[in-house]
Amino acid sequence: MTDASCSVSWMEWFKTLAPLGSWGLVVLGWMIVRGDNNRRERRKELRVIVDSVIEHLDALEQKTHDYFTSEPSTATDRVAQEIKSLLKVIACDLSSLKTEEPLLDCNLQIIRLRRRITSGEFDSASRVARTSNDPFFAEVAGDVIATQDHLKTKFLQVKR
Repeated sequence: MTDASCSVSWMEWFKTLAPLGSWGLVVLGWMIVRGDNNRRERRKELRVIVDSVIEHLDALEQKTHDYFTSEPSTATDRVAQEIKSLLKVIACDLSSLKTEEPLLDCNLQIIRLRRRITSGEFDSASRVARTSNDPFFAEVAGDVIATQDHLKTKFLQVKR
């Protein structure tokens, strides 16, 4: 083989493989765009759950106020069940968030909130109605706000 024949075969080889290179770039571009779209969709799904938890926390705060400012009755027993149900829904949503994105762990905040609401005279026969300006409600509101703030802050740290 001469040098001329080697260079010709090299050129032929390059001409044969050149279209594969452009297809390779197309596939690589598709993979990058697909990854970006998947990440964006995942963030949207997480945001829906975060927004749901925030709404449930607001409802929980309102139900807690309604429950503790009313005298014990069958109506307040129903509100107590709604509070328990909301706590379970929030815990399930936070668990699924933590499973999907470990950064969104709010276990300590929700435990503190649950203890604040359910300890003491919650669901007790000795419970008496509190006034609306009782410091207990400010503490509950503070825990709700702290939980919401923690969740929002951690969500902002999720990779975009």
